Amino acid sequence: MSSLHVGNVKPATLEGLRRLARIHHRPMQGELHAIIDQAAQLAPPAEEVLPLDLVSVKTGRTVIMEQR
Repeated sequence: MSSLHVGNVKPATLEGLRRLARIHHRPMQGELHAIIDQAAQLAPPAEEVLPLDLVSVKTGRTVIMEQR
């Protein structure tokens, strides 16, 4: 199973998540799983999502990487 790490969470957001977890009688991780699962249900099916067009740009900077 994959993992996620979310950094820089605002204290007010974290406290709100703690309150939701308490209301729903689950641990914080369980609350986050429920929120993420619910959000993922809103995503359109893969066949409806258009692929991204990737564009390369020149930055004017050349970086030479050494082989080890």
